[in-house]
Amino acid sequence: MASTSGLAITSPSNLSDLKECSGSRKARVLYDYDAANSTELSLLADEVITVFSVVGMDSDWLMGERGNQKGKVPITYLELLN
Repeated sequence: MASTSGLAITSPSNLSDLKECSGSRKARVLYDYDAANSTELSLLADEVITVFSVVGMDSDWLMGERGNQKGKVPITYLELLN
């Protein structure tokens, strides 16, 4: 179970949900996204990927993984799954 003690997050609820959870979780992609550079991961609507937060990374982004591919993904393009 996740603990919410000590959390003071003003970002979207998806991000606070993720930060309460240890490790990674699954997310459904809401919209297609074309990576702008090699640090980002291109996404296809309706696919499910694994996401996790990285300390120091912009709060509008998460790290995403699909198979052996990994890169930053915009949090607004994701629906975090339980």
